[in-house]
Amino acid sequence: MQFSSNEAELFNELIVQTLYGCTSVRMPDRVTDVNLRNSYVGGIADMSDFIEIRWMMRRMGIMSSDLTCKYSEKGVRDTLGANPGRFNIDLLWVMGAFCVSNLHFQKNDVLDSIRKAKPTDSFTVPPRLTNAFQLMEACGFVASTGSSYRWTEKASPIMCSLGTWPFFLEEGQAARTYILHMLETMPEQFRAFFKPSKDSWWPEVEVGENAVEKAVWCVSNHWYREAWHLEGAIEETNRKHLSYGFSIATDLADWLNAVFRGELTN
Repeated sequence: MQFSSNEAELFNELIVQTLYGCTSVRMPDRVTDVNLRNSYVGGIADMSDFIEIRWMMRRMGIMSSDLTCKYSEKGVRDTLGANPGRFNIDLLWVMGAFCVSNLHFQKNDVLDSIRKAKPTDSFTVPPRLTNAFQLMEACGFVASTGSSYRWTEKASPIMCSLGTWPFFLEEGQAARTYILHMLETMPEQFRAFFKPSKDSWWPEVEVGENAVEKAVWCVSNHWYREAWHLEGAIEETNRKHLSYGFSIATDLADWLNAVFRGELTN
């Protein structure tokens, strides 16, 4: 999986800021002060509950078994290096983790305005996130006007996942188009993971308990760079060890199932 230089820089910056976002509002000088357990953020006392963040950090070798960051900020950046694409983690997943830790649970008016921004709303960013948003602009997720930014259509799956842009209304059109592209290009062998749920229009079809988890696993590990990949991010034999997580991947899987249920309309 290859990133452009801007995407690689954005990936690394978002990982660092996600780690900082998992701490209290008074961020530490060193990322090594980050421990996902007993980290009090926005009323949440244990950030280890956020499986998508925990899993990504473990997969990249940044977190120890007790969920403490192993490195200083420089060490994290050095570990990620110039080719973070080797981890086969999609930018959407990293954007989602960043938004969860920084925009959802860190509470202040500036961050709230970013999270709540509609497609036409502009917002400013705090100084510590300036570099992140400059890189997001370079990668097409935001556009700037002077010192202000606004989210672009490319960010639609993220904003719909956060619940800011309603998926089934006009603001979610770009996200629905994204989902339809996933559906149209889905390899036949992956369709088995998207079984009708218990409220399916096929009530006589019994669905295994792990149907949703399998769909999330499929999206998380086989969809990146806006394409399906038969070679997943983890080995099939390790599948049972993959935690059920990724807030955006969960939504993408749910939305794909909505297509199969006939609930998604243009």
